Amino acid sequence: MTALVVLDTETGIITRFDGAKATHAAGLTHDPEDALKTTSIIESFRCNPHMDHAIKVPRPRTMEDAMREQRQKRVEAEERGRA
Repeated sequence: MTALVVLDTETGIITRFDGAKATHAAGLTHDPEDALKTTSIIESFRCNPHMDHAIKVPRPRTMEDAMREQRQKRVEAEERGRA
């Protein structure tokens, strides 16, 4: 299995990708003068990310979700009309 890890150097966020989906993200606090330490942290995150930083994959939107949202919007519109 190949995992891609990306480091955003401005924010210090590292993100792990499996295929095209981001699966984990974490903040990287590092010393810019200590490249070896930063490299080892990134490598350990690539191999074994902490589950505390797992990115939740949203579930697909269903017909029931759409119906619920429409009912909620209708109720809110009626309440605004009464106020």
